[in-house]
Amino acid sequence: MSRITTGASVPEAEAVPAEATVPRTPLPERRAAHLPSGSTGARIGSARTRGYLLLAAPAILFLIVFAAYPIVITIVNSFRDVTVVGLVTGIMPFVGFDNYVEVLTDPQFAHSTWLTVVFTVFSVACQFLLGLGMALLLNGRFRGRRALAGLLMVPWVLPIVVIAATFKWMFQSGNGLVNTVLRAINPDLAVGWLEQATPAMIAIIIANIWFGFPFAMTNLLAALQTIPTAVTEAATVDGANGFQRLTKVTLPMIRGPIAILLTLQLIYTFNVFELILVMTGGGPAGGTSVVTYYAYQLGFEFFDLGPASSVTVLMLIFLSLISALYIRLSTRSESRR
Repeated sequence: MSRITTGASVPEAEAVPAEATVPRTPLPERRAAHLPSGSTGARIGSARTRGYLLLAAPAILFLIVFAAYPIVITIVNSFRDVTVVGLVTGIMPFVGFDNYVEVLTDPQFAHSTWLTVVFTVFSVACQFLLGLGMALLLNGRFRGRRALAGLLMVPWVLPIVVIAATFKWMFQSGNGLVNTVLRAINPDLAVGWLEQATPAMIAIIIANIWFGFPFAMTNLLAALQTIPTAVTEAATVDGANGFQRLTKVTLPMIRGPIAILLTLQLIYTFNVFELILVMTGGGPAGGTSVVTYYAYQLGFEFFDLGPASSVTVLMLIFLSLISALYIRLSTRSESRR
């Protein structure tokens, strides 16, 4: 059967030149077309900023009233002769740096500074070591691990006044728990813990260690859990024992969190006050009067508010430097991640 064709042939479709195609709009320009114009975007950004400021206003007001204002007043009072009568009459003459000179030349301030160094160094070191030991234990796998972790957190959640009252009873010379146990071992081992300067400081350090080690434990446990198990397993395969894995692998890998933790512990321990107030009241004979309690005595027992303010300012300067160190270490740790 032959193919039937028409007389006129169908014209072929003409090819469209490449230069005649419509150019595709680049992606950034297409996105920009859907964004608000400059004035509209500025209005939206301004509205959002006002909304954020409105939400933050209560916190800002709280900081101004309860933090910034007292700090400013304390700094001003450190340069004035502030007495109880002066607070009533409003007569508080400017004395320049006399309050600072009086404090820095006071032997009791030097003694309180030394006690603060001793209290802080031993507390922070023991809190860290005990917290590290508990963190290494909880980082393992065993039954009851969660229950043990919750039990070890109890000291951190208890009010510090409750802890101070409990340890004050435990270290009483008569029927205190510690001396009762010591007498059961040997009657000569009983000590007047809160009646002598050195034993009283030891008792306060023990109480502060018990209160603060859960904070170190929690932070170190979180840091340990960031270490890949493959790293420690490789060290074990290479023949490293437990101590070598700890000192050569584990601790170097978490040195950033350790530095931040030690800085925070230093700040917290330096500010300890309630523990000393309840347990010893700064005694005996000023044997536990750290700088915070020394400032409290000047202001609220001797009503010498000018020197008390100058001690507070010196503490503020020291803690500001430590806080700056914390911020630097924290920023460096984040950048390494």
